[in-house]
Amino acid sequence: MTPCQWETMFDFILNRTWTRASFCDKQEPILYIPTGSNVVWDKLKLLNRDVVVETGATLTITCEVRMGEKHRIVVHRGGKLIVDGGKITNLCPDTRWEGISVHGNSTQAQPNPFGALGANDAGVVHIKNNSIIEHAQDAIITWAPGWNDPELYWGGVVIAEDSKFVNNRRAAAFMKYDFDNKSYFKGCTIIEEGNWADNTIGVTIWDCDGILFENNTFQDLDLQAIYGIDYDAKVINSNHFVNCDRGVEILATAPFNSWLDIGFGGTTPNVFKQNNIHVLSNAAAGLRIHDNEFGEGDFGVWIEGDAQFDIADNTFYQESQGVVNWQTGDFSNFIRNNSFTTAGVGIDIRGRNANLLFEKNCFSNTGFDVNIDEINSVFGQVRTLQGSFITSASNCFSTTNSDDIRAQQASTVYSRYYAPSTPSLPCQTPTNNLSDGGTNNYQLGYAPAVSIACENDPEEEESLIERQDLLDARQVLATTGAALNATPESILAIAAYTTAKEEKDQVLATLLRQYITNRQWNDAELTLAEENTKEAKRWLYGVHLLQNDYPAAQTVLNAYPSESADDVAFLSVQNINLLRAAGSTFALNATQKQTLETIAASNLPNRGYAKALLALLLDTPFEVALTAPSGAAFQADIPQTTPTAAPAYQIYPNPVTDYLTIQYPVFEYNRQQVEVIDLNGRVALTRILDDSGTLEFSTASLPHGIYQLRIRNDGLLTFSGKLVVIR
Repeated sequence: MTPCQWETMFDFILNRTWTRASFCDKQEPILYIPTGSNVVWDKLKLLNRDVVVETGATLTITCEVRMGEKHRIVVHRGGKLIVDGGKITNLCPDTRWEGISVHGNSTQAQPNPFGALGANDAGVVHIKNNSIIEHAQDAIITWAPGWNDPELYWGGVVIAEDSKFVNNRRAAAFMKYDFDNKSYFKGCTIIEEGNWADNTIGVTIWDCDGILFENNTFQDLDLQAIYGIDYDAKVINSNHFVNCDRGVEILATAPFNSWLDIGFGGTTPNVFKQNNIHVLSNAAAGLRIHDNEFGEGDFGVWIEGDAQFDIADNTFYQESQGVVNWQTGDFSNFIRNNSFTTAGVGIDIRGRNANLLFEKNCFSNTGFDVNIDEINSVFGQVRTLQGSFITSASNCFSTTNSDDIRAQQASTVYSRYYAPSTPSLPCQTPTNNLSDGGTNNYQLGYAPAVSIACENDPEEEESLIERQDLLDARQVLATTGAALNATPESILAIAAYTTAKEEKDQVLATLLRQYITNRQWNDAELTLAEENTKEAKRWLYGVHLLQNDYPAAQTVLNAYPSESADDVAFLSVQNINLLRAAGSTFALNATQKQTLETIAASNLPNRGYAKALLALLLDTPFEVALTAPSGAAFQADIPQTTPTAAPAYQIYPNPVTDYLTIQYPVFEYNRQQVEVIDLNGRVALTRILDDSGTLEFSTASLPHGIYQLRIRNDGLLTFSGKLVVIR
């Protein structure tokens, strides 16, 4: 017999209630840990009830606690839950308990999680010393489900150290929080064993800054290990990501809303192994990916949309693709000091990546080392000068390929590659280009070699940038720009201008990050206004969104130029995004949904913002696909994944006049809900779907018109379609 059955039988024997026992469905009242108490559980607890840790109370668990299905532990503001060597699991086999809910306070900064808590401080959950949290729907969430004004309770604190999260549908979830988040995961294992649940995921983050991941293992998860929208996190020091669909994924709904350090600032490498995609970025503002190992996956690092990034000192081995850059824009970006051993392409550059520099990388590939290619007539483009007459690019290419740098004249913008004037190795001079009578669209120049390919540069500490540094860099850029305008064909003038732009871009990015981290909003706004570029206008809009200053953001959008299809798409997406951000009850109407879906499916550089909004509002997943390089003579092993077929739903009759019938699949964990939404985005009707598989209900309350019908299971979108009501 299970512990649940023993508990039920013992209760029946003790109370002489000789009726037939009904196992695992005995419901008990909520168990409160009262204000002012400090309670320790050190013996087995079998609980088919909710547990509430009230304000000013502390509950410490050092034993095993078994929770009944759909029950949870709730930690109120000012309360603490400490799991110290304990275990919290399910009460009855093949069921899930709800997990831990820790309430925050979205209006104020989080407290010291190890100190005394005030009544209005965020609640704290501290998991430590080989504790285990398992078989939960959401092991830990940082909000108050079912409460009025739930957004006021976002921002609970989670401290997880040297513990395991096993067979939870999700390990942890963080909601929007505008202050620095003090939560962290150190030395933890997040794992699914034996395919225990569908769609398992590690940690999800929405619009939080500062969460730290250090020395954790994420393994065998169906979806992402770390996934989020509009967040800022640091992933350093021996995190291992093994056999997940995606290791780390970051999306941004607007410019300057996402930042991510993977390896940067750490002392030991992160390891990514056997994931389909190790790192995926959609429109993230700042990425620093340093000193990691990526192996045995489909894609190493995929970056798409306007971005600032530095990919340095990493190892890519047995990958189908190493690094993919997809329309990343005009900012000065770097791929340097990496080692590539891939079956397809080491660095795959698609569309406009106008100031991307690849230098000091070492390749040993069966496909192309570097591929530069078009996207729907947008020519492939990198920085005009790879290296300069002062310093060579110093890559070491594979010696077995006919095309070290694949750049067909019909689909790329001309560039110049600087090889060492006295190469120490033959691999440092690429072949089959315009200089040696070949066909690829670049010429060779020669310059001194200042370092050896693949030899990692020492990690530089972040230096403090002053405003005067930016003013000086702008002055140099203006001077070199004037010289280039006077002699546009001069290689010396191009090199000087390129170097000056690179320096200015890096100073600007570092200074803006300092301003945003320190919440020096006026300084950030002034700096961007002075730039007076289209790119800076987008960033300024993003800075206003970070402050929740929606009128100022709308003013920037109203003045933003519509000079291209991408400009129009940017405005369309951000006008919807601004309505979403400013309205607590916002729901997409049919027209807005179609706009976002059209842009997300396009090849426009700003499509990533549309993808992020659809993911945020509708849980829409997006797969990545990459065609083989145009004219490739080899068969590159480039995977093209497609979404899994959705479960079958039948909605009839449609159009409907009186009663609507829905036939639906019943999931292992079935918490499905129907929403009928009118064209203004309002929810006009909701219904719960039970385990029968069929629901019939009256539509008499719905006026004549067109509606969107959505079905979610535990918040995840499983069906969306049009419903027509006729009167």
